[in-house]
Order: sequence, then structure tokens, then C-alpha cells
Amino acid sequence: MKTIDLNNATANEKADFLHNELHLNVIPADPARSKGTTIKWGHFQHERVSDEQHEQWKQEGDFNKGMAIITGKTWHTNLDYDVHLTSIDFDNELAIKEFCALFGPKATLEKLAKYLLIEQRPDDKTRAHVYFFTRKQTKKLNRVAVATTKDGKTVPIMEIKSDCTTIMNIASPHKNGSKYQFLGQGTHLYDGNIVTYDKLEKQIDSFLSKYGIAYLLESDSDNGNGKNFNFNFDGDEKISIGSRHNFLVSYADSLVRKLHKMTPPDAIKNAIEYVNQNYFEAPLPDAEVQRIFDDAIKFIGKQVEQEEKQKQEQGQGPERYAELWNNIYHQINDNPEKYIVADRRSNQLKEYEGKHVTIKANPDIIRHYLVDTNTYLGCIPDEIIKHRNPLTFLRTQELYTISFVDISGERFTLKQKTLANIASSLKDRACVFKDGHNNALNVIIQAYKKKQLVRINEDVPYIGFFTDKDNKILPTNIEIKEPIITELADAIKFIIDELKPHYENRIALLSTSIVWGMVAPIILMLKTNNYFLKALHLFGFANATKSNTGKIILALDGHHEDRTYVTHYSRVDTQARFGDAVSKSTFPILIDEIKFDDKNSWFINQMKSTIESKTARTKFPNSKALEPEDIPALSTLILTSNSPPPFHDSGYMRRTIARPFPQSESWSENDPKAIEFKEFLRVNLPRLKALGEFRNWYI
Repeated sequence: MKTIDLNNATANEKADFLHNELHLNVIPADPARSKGTTIKWGHFQHERVSDEQHEQWKQEGDFNKGMAIITGKTWHTNLDYDVHLTSIDFDNELAIKEFCALFGPKATLEKLAKYLLIEQRPDDKTRAHVYFFTRKQTKKLNRVAVATTKDGKTVPIMEIKSDCTTIMNIASPHKNGSKYQFLGQGTHLYDGNIVTYDKLEKQIDSFLSKYGIAYLLESDSDNGNGKNFNFNFDGDEKISIGSRHNFLVSYADSLVRKLHKMTPPDAIKNAIEYVNQNYFEAPLPDAEVQRIFDDAIKFIGKQVEQEEKQKQEQGQGPERYAELWNNIYHQINDNPEKYIVADRRSNQLKEYEGKHVTIKANPDIIRHYLVDTNTYLGCIPDEIIKHRNPLTFLRTQELYTISFVDISGERFTLKQKTLANIASSLKDRACVFKDGHNNALNVIIQAYKKKQLVRINEDVPYIGFFTDKDNKILPTNIEIKEPIITELADAIKFIIDELKPHYENRIALLSTSIVWGMVAPIILMLKTNNYFLKALHLFGFANATKSNTGKIILALDGHHEDRTYVTHYSRVDTQARFGDAVSKSTFPILIDEIKFDDKNSWFINQMKSTIESKTARTKFPNSKALEPEDIPALSTLILTSNSPPPFHDSGYMRRTIARPFPQSESWSENDPKAIEFKEFLRVNLPRLKALGEFRNWYI
């Protein structure tokens, strides 16, 4: 996506960005006008503004006074799925604070502006416009849904516009003349966030419910009478005297129906009184407002009671069971009806069986209820994250991070485990009450997936350079720095002027090591294209700088003192340990004191596979695993040994650069030259890191 400086761009440049880059319908607008727009835009709700029409508006200067965008479905042609624009108009500081808190305790609008498009007036930090994309249409929220008090500060005040019937002024001055400023460029508006923000409406609902504001709970189109009732507050328009009573009756019925389950009656009454005082040409008498409120409470209460009774006595399907309301569940059997339920009342994972009884006084009425037949877990999932490995060449088991709430209300989290391992961990925590908990947990996870309550995480748990599905280079968990020329020059000077004299008569060893070390971190990209980088095998007499040469290579990335990258054969002397060592990073590893004998023949075969293949080995993680798991061969290896490599194994020798260190290159540990060289490396090796930083930046 091309970006521009939205705060300093011309009106036409902003319009082009919205039309061409974000694929939105942008139309001319004038915020000073009562209706905002300068054209009729109804026909653009379901069709794209043509490029010709867009250019005409630009040429005629129609965007100079302001512009608006139509929310809802966008007009991408390069994606195989629909993308929808959601706009949130925040009207007080509390709403902004609650929204930011969804992204972490330290989140601010300024920080979120990297991922969302956000504009705000510099002279008013209590208001803001936020824009983002979702795969499905976000539920609208009109200001009528906000049970605001008279001071307007004790509840969040906000409006969500998300379908084609609503517009939002953007990149335009406010109607009072002050200008909005963009807090950032929203440069990562498309970087995986389209999927992430699909879950945002559930998070918004969670904080609105704290203030008694119904959002996802009830339908916007039902006011309790089955009539369509929508009302947008507009300070410039007042309800006429002849329409006050009927309007307030409909509004009260709608508000009571939406809020009665979670909001104190006094708070609902405050909202009704607020509308009466602020949106009527003349307020109704207090006694009449009280009567309208009392009637709404009685009417809606009886209506809801009748609906719930009808659902339970005559309903069809799971909704007739009160035990399933507000719970996550999955039906596992039809006859008899059986359900696995994450019961939020008891925080237990249960199995229920459907029962029914005929009412003697009225045989036509059948009462349905559920019986608790099994309790599998003393906890239920509260948040589920599924980790999807983006390295598609690997066969890996599905890993989950699940937060649970137990019967005492305590929350705990099990991170990056298979479901089988999670079930085992729950047993260790004494949360397992009955055998069969594995299957019950699997079933309820599927129910959460069906409700779209499972979040996908595609973070790469490895260090180094990889390629994505489009074969683009993907550096992960690496800090990429632009090289500092003076430091890079110093590193080269160090090699040529200071390190080279210590490799007199063996310059080939030093040059090969440096070049090999510069290439090594992109090993996986070579393997992906049917090439491989040979391992280094340095062998021969002791104290001949074999290990020090390896550490010079590691110093290119500052790893020469890191035990993750400098290890000993005793720490990789089994297939499992070896696989674990080479599967974390594409940067090279030094393994000292390699042993080759009949007992370690597996190591030779393991090495051949690791050097040439993308996987070090394949294993079944446990006896219950249905599919094997591939252990990736990410690291290139520097091996040292006193004994020679297996010359008899041509496959091994073909995959390594074997360099002997003769006695003439060996020094006693107490020799002044050896002591001097060791101290020389200790002090100066950090200077080589500039070369590795240059390589990373260049790649």
C-alpha cells in the first residue's frame, strides 16, 4: 500500500489515497452543511464510485471543502475475500480510554495509529475518529444505545458506523472550523490486521456492558413491540411537541428491552430523562416521563417473561434449554440429546442430557430441561489462541494457548501446548474430574471455533531468515539496524590489519570462515531452492585455534559468548538434544569436541540430513499423536574435533568443508602467543558485529 503524508497532502491527494489505495467510496462533503454531503450518494451504497467520476470531482475542486467515506463493504479487486470498513466516532475521553485498554495497559491512540487510521482535533483530545478493516461487517452502534447520564462523563459515548447506509467525514475540517489531524499513517492497516479486528466487536461489547450499554446482546431493529425503531441523536433537530409522547414510549420500550438484564432501572430512567430534556422542543412533565418509564418496565417485563417461557415449553432446538443460554456448547448426540457445555455459572465443563415432561393441566405443553450427567473439568476456557506455524514445509501439531477460569474464579493460562498436553496439565492441576476429559475438551474447542472465539496467532517462534508463502524474505525476531559506516569500516580494518597477521600462511582459512559466516544465516533459503551450505568441520591438534576460528564466525552476530550458539557435544549427544539445538535459529552453531565412533553412528546420518534437508528429523511427540512432527534443520554447523572426520563416509565428506589443523598450528596453552591471541580475541571480537548487522540490513 502506498502511503502519503495525510496531514500535509492536498485535498485531491487525500481523495486519491482513499479511492485508489484503501478502495473506499469517497464523496465530496461540506461539514458546515447540516447534512454534510454536497451530492446525493444513495446509489453509491451498492456500487463503486467510478474512476471517471472520481477524476471529475477532483478537477472541479469538489473535495476542497471536505470529503466523506461510505462505510461498510469496500471495493477491493485484488483480494479473494470481502473487506469491510468500520468507523468509530468517539465523543468523550472515557470511550477513548476504554477502547485503548483493549490493546493493552499502555496503549494510546498515538501508538495504535500504526495499525489503525486515526484522526483527532489538536484542540480537543476527548474526541477521535478511528478506522479499520474487518472480514465481516461490524455491528453498528447508534448513540441511542448509550445510556448516558446528564453530565455525559460516567459512560462511554461513541458511535460505530459499519454498513453502507452511513458515512463519515474524513480528512476534513470540523463544522466549527477546527481541523482534524491524522496521528499516523496506518501503515500496517493490511498487515494481518483484517482478521484480528474481526474480534474487536466482542471486546467492545465487553467494556460497554460494564456501563449497562447493550451492543451485541439485542437486535437494533426490535424495540420490544416488534416494530423497527432507530434514532440518531442530532443536536440540530428537535422532536416536535405533537410527537413527544409516542416517541418517548417507543424509545423507553426499546431501551428497557435492551438493558433490563444488566442495568439498574435508575440508570435506564436517567437515559430516558436525558432524551426528554435535550431532544424535545419542550420537555414532557416529570410525572408523564415517570409514567412512561413505569409502563415500559411492566410491558417489557411481561413480554420477555412470556418469550422465555415459550422458548422453554414449546421451543425447538437447543434454545429451549435455559441451561444453555449464555454458555458455549456443542451437541454431541441426537437421541437422547446430549451437550458438552462450558457452564459459566459453575465454571465447569459438563455433559448435559435433554429431558422433558408433559404438563398435566395442559398436555399440549411439554417442558424441556437438561440433566447434568457428567462433570469433566473443574474449569472452562476463557480465551483461546491457536498458533499456526507459517513455515508451511513443516508438519507440526496444532498448538494452543488457553486461559481457563476454575471453579474458584481463579484465572490461569497454559501456553503453546497441544490439546493432549493441555489435558495432561489440567490433570496435574487437579482440574480433571472424570475420564473422557480429553474428548470433552476437544469438543468444546470446536464449539469456540464455530462461534469464532478462537484467535489465530502466526508469530514465528524462530530466530533468523525465512521465506513466506510468496517466497519473500521474512526476518523474524531480529533487530535490523541500518549500518553505521564507521563501525563497518572498523570491522573490515580489524580483519585485514589486526586479525589477518594471526592467520599467516593460512589466509584461506580466515577468508573461508568470514564468507561462510556471512552466508550461513540464509541457509534455509538455499535449501528451499535445492542448494545447501556445507558444514565446517575443523579437526586436528589441540590448541590450534579450531574453536577460536568458530567463535570469530559467531562474532559476526555477537553470538561468540552465547551458550545457545556455543555448545559441547555432551549437550547434543542424543537425537532429541541435537534436534532441539538446531531447530531454533538459522544462525550457525559451534559444537566442540565431536566424537565419531560406532556408538555415535547415528550422529553422522543426523548430520547429513541436517546439512542438506529442511528437517533434522521427524518424530511422533507422544503415543496419542495422529501425525508426526517435523523438527526443522535451521542452523548451519561448525564442528570441531581432535579426531578426524569419517573419511570413509563419502556422503558426509561431500557435505562438509573439512579443514585439518596440523601440529605446526598448535600452541601450548601457556605459550605467551597463545595467551596474547586469546586476550586479543576477547577484547576485539565484538567489533565484528557490524559486519553481521550490515548483512542483515542488506538481506
